[in-house]
Amino acid sequence: MTVTQDISTPGRLMRQADLVNALAARLRGPGGYYNVGNVLGLATALGLQFANAAGSTKTGADLLFSYFVGSPQALAFTIATLIFLVGGEVYYRAMGPGRTSD
Repeated sequence: MTVTQDISTPGRLMRQADLVNALAARLRGPGGYYNVGNVLGLATALGLQFANAAGSTKTGADLLFSYFVGSPQALAFTIATLIFLVGGEVYYRAMGPGRTSD
């Protein structure tokens, strides 16, 4: 049995290029960098959560649960992060390309 792959049309590369172009276009708007900071903070904190749990018996789901809603402080941080992400999206849509402030 022979397995072949048609590489004459690089569809996968086009999808990746489309994703990169969409992300680059998103950063041109005013809320883009705002939300990059929010996502970067969230990703860094999640990475630290998993790094600190290395060698423990907790599963990934347990770690995610404890990070997002495991305590009143975690829940407050999760809600604040969501508010900031929504705020960045509202800012992006309100002040997007072709729109001016009052």
